[in-house]
Amino acid sequence: QYLVLSVLYNLVRDDAPRIIATALVMVFFITWFHMRSPRRALGVTAALIAGLCWAGAGLALFRVKVSMINFVGIPILMGIGVDVVIHLLHRLSEEGPGNVIRALATTGTAAALSAATTILSFASLSAAGNQGIRSMGMLIVLGLSLVTLAAFTAVPLGWMTTWRFRKQIPRRPERPEADAEGGALE
Repeated sequence: QYLVLSVLYNLVRDDAPRIIATALVMVFFITWFHMRSPRRALGVTAALIAGLCWAGAGLALFRVKVSMINFVGIPILMGIGVDVVIHLLHRLSEEGPGNVIRALATTGTAAALSAATTILSFASLSAAGNQGIRSMGMLIVLGLSLVTLAAFTAVPLGWMTTWRFRKQIPRRPERPEADAEGGALE
């Protein structure tokens, strides 16, 4: 039994970098196809990598070890993390320069709610009797929280930097409160 576990552990450990790299390449190309822009696809992939690095740091800080069982959580982090990044990117693109707050107040809220429901669903694994299953829940809860936080940080900062670099002037001032009062934004 221990020999089999040792062999499986070595297989996962040896395959992990290749699996993660392959997944990132696939994310890049699918995003490129979807957005029709290699630059935006690169931005999405970079934001996702930043989130995965934050997640890796969080896992190390809280001493959550990657095992054969919880390794399954890494693609989940990537899939939901890239989803948040893409939704934010689309909304920021639609809103244009100067409307980061509005984009975060609308699509950002929906993306955060989506990530939060997934995080809470996986938090229920902490009640599992099996240590491996509890560990997978912890990996996904901590990792997805940090990937989402990184997306909410990296994507708006990336867009604001791009707008500033291109010297784009905001089309209209940010006023999300006008929508709440029933007024139209012009």
